[in-house]
Amino acid sequence: LLRDVAYQMQFRGHLVELHRLAAQAIQALYEKDLASHYPDLVYHYRQTNNNNLERHYAQLAGKQAADKFAMAEALEYYNRALELSTDPETQYPLLLSIEDVIHLQGDREQQENILNRLETIIVDNPDRVDWKAEVLFRQSRYQEITGNPGQAVEIAKQVVEVSTNYPEILANAY
Repeated sequence: LLRDVAYQMQFRGHLVELHRLAAQAIQALYEKDLASHYPDLVYHYRQTNNNNLERHYAQLAGKQAADKFAMAEALEYYNRALELSTDPETQYPLLLSIEDVIHLQGDREQQENILNRLETIIVDNPDRVDWKAEVLFRQSRYQEITGNPGQAVEIAKQVVEVSTNYPEILANAY
């Protein structure tokens, strides 16, 4: 039994190394057209337990899938990248991307859940006025779509209020 366990551990270590080499080979061979290989890189880096590179390529694969309107696939990649994210700086853009996809799908319950998660992040990061303005803008859009135009207008006013010293944010709100 001990020999079998030792063999399995050695075999697993060898497989991890093969996946690492496969990912590096893909990056080297397809350097100029890496985008079509993002899913492969996600797979190989997942097998190597390289969370940073898996997250990076999962986010890129999610964007690529969303751009092709492969929404279920986009959510799968974005959610995997989110699982691997530990700080607000990486979670925030991923949650925005997830909210974009869910908004297009029309799943309002899920959209509300994501907006609530974004709200938590901006409460925990009060110095990120740009984040707050973006989340408020999305909340206003959500209220409008769900049949609450009065609430949408009130939240839009908050976007303007928050953004008065940030013309680039205010321009995006329009």
